[in-house]
Amino acid sequence: MKLLHLIHAIMSPKSKNLHHKADGILENIIMEHKAKRASRWIEIDDLVYVLLDLQEHGKLEMPFKTDNIKAVIMDIFMGGDETSTVIVEWAMSEMLKNLRVVEKAQPEVRRVFPREGSADEAGIRELKYLNLVIKETLRLHPAEEKAEGAEKFLPERFLDSTADYKGSGFEFIPFGAGRRMCVRISSAPAIIEPEPANLLYHFDWKLPEGQNPENFDMTEDFRGVARRKHDLWLVPIP
Repeated sequence: MKLLHLIHAIMSPKSKNLHHKADGILENIIMEHKAKRASRWIEIDDLVYVLLDLQEHGKLEMPFKTDNIKAVIMDIFMGGDETSTVIVEWAMSEMLKNLRVVEKAQPEVRRVFPREGSADEAGIRELKYLNLVIKETLRLHPAEEKAEGAEKFLPERFLDSTADYKGSGFEFIPFGAGRRMCVRISSAPAIIEPEPANLLYHFDWKLPEGQNPENFDMTEDFRGVARRKHDLWLVPIP
């Protein structure tokens, strides 16, 4: 507890303000769920309802208070924020380095979604090739040494493969497997896939002047996650 008080004491005013706003948002969400739960008007039994049931009926050794519910929710959402961003960054990097992939992924996106629209959840399921791109990005960063042509970005390797990232096939487990697998394994695709889809839908892309696919820097930097060593800079073309 002393450590928590120390962390709070050294937080910047901006961080404290952000924390206060996030706490207020979570408080409102929990109160809304409690009200619906009391009136028995529940449309979808989501995570918050599960945690409220655990708070009321769970036989836990320690008290499970509202602050604990907030902490669990924040841990789940914030824990995957950086990794999701890194995956999208690598996907765009690999596509711009391998232009043949863009030439296949972009027409698919623009065929599926209507003009002047945007990527939605229903359409995302139809983006078969973009899904292969995401799988290959997860495989390559970090690379699987035993894969054929392990260092090549080749989404087609998953075309007739049953390998998935759900944790059942141990040859490909970017989210882990078993009891220790990432808790966001179900929600991650819904967060990750629309981003490159929207980027490919609304813009054409090119590398900055002086860069080409041959000299495009793809150096990795391992700081918790396999992120790019240098920031990604791309030029959008409306």
